[in-house]
Amino acid sequence: MVESLRRLRQLDDNVEKVLQQLARVTQAVQRLAEAGDPQRFEIEFRQAVAANLDYIELFGITIPRELRRFQLTDAFVSLNLQRSLTPTKYPARSKKRQPESPATDEDQSDSELLSCEAVLERLRPGEGRLLIRGAAGSGKTTLMRWVAIQVAGMTPSRIRISLPNDAAFETDSRLYRDWHRGRQGNGPEIQGFSAEILNEMANDGDIHFPEPNPHSWRDQVPFVVLLRHCPGRKLPLAEDFPKLIGEGVGTPPDDWVRTILKEGRGLVLIDGVDEVPLDHRQEVVRGLEQLTKHYPDSYFVVTTRPEAVPDGWLAHLNFREAHINPMGSADVEQFIRRWHDIAGRNLTVAGKSGDLSDKRQRLLDQLDENDALRPLSTYPLLCGSICALHLDRSGTLPETQNALCEAMCDSRLHHREREQQELKLEPFPAA
Repeated sequence: MVESLRRLRQLDDNVEKVLQQLARVTQAVQRLAEAGDPQRFEIEFRQAVAANLDYIELFGITIPRELRRFQLTDAFVSLNLQRSLTPTKYPARSKKRQPESPATDEDQSDSELLSCEAVLERLRPGEGRLLIRGAAGSGKTTLMRWVAIQVAGMTPSRIRISLPNDAAFETDSRLYRDWHRGRQGNGPEIQGFSAEILNEMANDGDIHFPEPNPHSWRDQVPFVVLLRHCPGRKLPLAEDFPKLIGEGVGTPPDDWVRTILKEGRGLVLIDGVDEVPLDHRQEVVRGLEQLTKHYPDSYFVVTTRPEAVPDGWLAHLNFREAHINPMGSADVEQFIRRWHDIAGRNLTVAGKSGDLSDKRQRLLDQLDENDALRPLSTYPLLCGSICALHLDRSGTLPETQNALCEAMCDSRLHHREREQQELKLEPFPAA
């Protein structure tokens, strides 16, 4: 009975999500009826970006393949970035080439630790250029896809307003921006506070209103360039950006991409410079030189592994640099909880027991008690692999790093062989 009720609740949640998506589509169709060709294509393009990128694969779980995909927006855990304070400075943390080692105060004197959202919120027209370095498995590609989804849906950020007596509230950044523009007039209410009351509190010095960003990254049009999927792994021409998103994108109106970029409304996300052959990386630089020259007010974010390009590689183009930090203990716990929630929901839909609370807690306890394994869990890719291995092994993990890595590789290979029946290990000699 309990399991049946759990499945009914899961189905109810799924129906609710479908209804919410249907409502968004209905609103978009209504806007399409009123839009001209460029606006109509932009709406369709944003929908295609969200539809084609908002998924995550749960590797290593013995449930049907079609149930392993889940929404990335449900599973994403925000990452922290060490951001340089000047375009010519590379964050001191990554000069050590040891992202797992905590940086000292002296190392970080020319950089600041911020959430990925806060770093992106600092982008401005003419200064909207960022090179993100991250180790293998640190979440670079996932971060870029999540950013694109947020931008495609024009998801507003949250603004925190501090009140007297340590009180505070958060509000939609777009509502706040509209209110801030009309502070001297009759702006909209925010969290039940009328514009008159808020203005009175501000004049008395009881409340400080941060300056809103009129050009937030969340208001841009996203163009995702995964270099590993580009022909020859070369940076494509701007007019070809929409084709890279996959299915569901039609032919844009003439000069649509150029117009978006020229107006400073583009957010170009270029992922995987390290996957470009060394001899061709200078071509990526030349492509960026042309893009930033012709479209100086649009935003450009590039990712790479730390060692793939030299320090200050794009400093001449006024790119600031940031390094993805390993997840902290709170982030690891949040990641593990979300991973098990998603796996549990998928297992429930597949007609199996989806209650993974005991295994989730057992994994958290094991990582807390094992100093050797804990560092491996600070990278999203490895953390997901650890979750899958722990579930496959009925709630147990190897005791050492070497044994854990060997078990994860063995698990991945055997799952892939069973599913695809393509990888044959017989020709390879035993280690």
